[in-house]
Amino acid sequence: MKTTITLLLSLLLVGGVFAQKKDRSERREAASQLSVEQKVELQTKKMTLHLDLTQEQQNKVMVLAKKNLNEREAKKKEMMIAKAEGKKMTTDQRFEANSNRLDSQIAMKKEMKTILNADQYDKWEKSLGKRGRGMRQHKRDGDHKKR
Repeated sequence: MKTTITLLLSLLLVGGVFAQKKDRSERREAASQLSVEQKVELQTKKMTLHLDLTQEQQNKVMVLAKKNLNEREAKKKEMMIAKAEGKKMTTDQRFEANSNRLDSQIAMKKEMKTILNADQYDKWEKSLGKRGRGMRQHKRDGDHKKR
């Protein structure tokens, strides 16, 4: 009797875990089907709620987000083509890509500093740290390999 109950509980728990992973992948797939404009609008609205942006700030953030998202999408397509062709990055290419990515992040921070006031900027920076921790945890869990 005890083993039957234990087995049933185990099956329920395992089923719940698989359902959560499926939900996550469905959300990721749905998000990837959005247009650049839709993604930018959602991102700006989230920032508006989080940072209480003015209309002028929203407009500036939208322009910046659209520029950054277009660059990321172009880079992503470029990487997908190289992967499909079976090309591997050399050490120098990897260094260059990482350097460009960091330069882009630095430019984004500088631009955000001009758009946001001091309190908003501090709050935005703190939210970036939380996002980074979540991404590291996500990678540790191995979810990034299941795409």
